[in-house]
Amino acid sequence: MKYLLDTSVWFLLSQEPDRLPTKCLQLARTEAELGLSCVSLREIAWKQAQGKLDLGKPLLAWLSTALTPQIRLLTITPEVAADSATLPHFPNKDPYDQMIVATARQNNLTIISNDDAWKNYAGAQILYFKPAAPKTT
Repeated sequence: MKYLLDTSVWFLLSQEPDRLPTKCLQLARTEAELGLSCVSLREIAWKQAQGKLDLGKPLLAWLSTALTPQIRLLTITPEVAADSATLPHFPNKDPYDQMIVATARQNNLTIISNDDAWKNYAGAQILYFKPAAPKTT
């Protein structure tokens, strides 16, 4: 395993893969295993509960579909928790983002992300991309 999916990339991969650049799609399809921080499950659940995210189906049904056999959930270890609280010069105070970055750092993984806030963050390896606009019907 070489890569960790940011929550938004995992969501796009599951819901709107056509918004991902070809390079990201190829990577997601050719890697035997992709990491996902367990906090991404909580982030999706929270956004859905707040009405900020439409999953198109009940949360548990969506999660069971989105958690493909290729995705390996990575837990919050003591090292991840400690690192997330002391990330050097991290550009925001979002605890989900901090935990995702710390998970990648502690597992020596490159994060696949479309988050503008940390595209140039020097404290982690980040493969940044800008997603395509949603298709209008």
